[in-house]
Amino acid sequence: MVTISLYGHVNINKIETCLEKMPVVRSDQVAAIDSLLDSIYTQHALQQDQLTYRAKVTQELEAFLRETQPEVSVVLYGSSQTGIALKGCDVNMDLLVKGDVSQAKALTKAFKVMKDSG
Repeated sequence: MVTISLYGHVNINKIETCLEKMPVVRSDQVAAIDSLLDSIYTQHALQQDQLTYRAKVTQELEAFLRETQPEVSVVLYGSSQTGIALKGCDVNMDLLVKGDVSQAKALTKAFKVMKDSG
């Protein structure tokens, strides 16, 4: 039998043994966890208008940067894009560059343009 090392210290056989010993989850436990997660999401999730605002900021940032760098685009990704963002979470954006300009140069120029704008 071959033992495959996972993360350098836990082998697959030990994981399988542990999983086999776990008790079966009851439907009332699943329902309780589901209810708790729904409650947490309802209390802490961003509302649609807040998600829309994040998308609008992304579009406005792209328009602003394209005034000096027409080869760039800004793309929203992560929980703000998928709609599962929570209050207080960060906003993930990618700066994409077309053509021969390096991403490092485009990012440096974008930072300078934003800094100089006040």
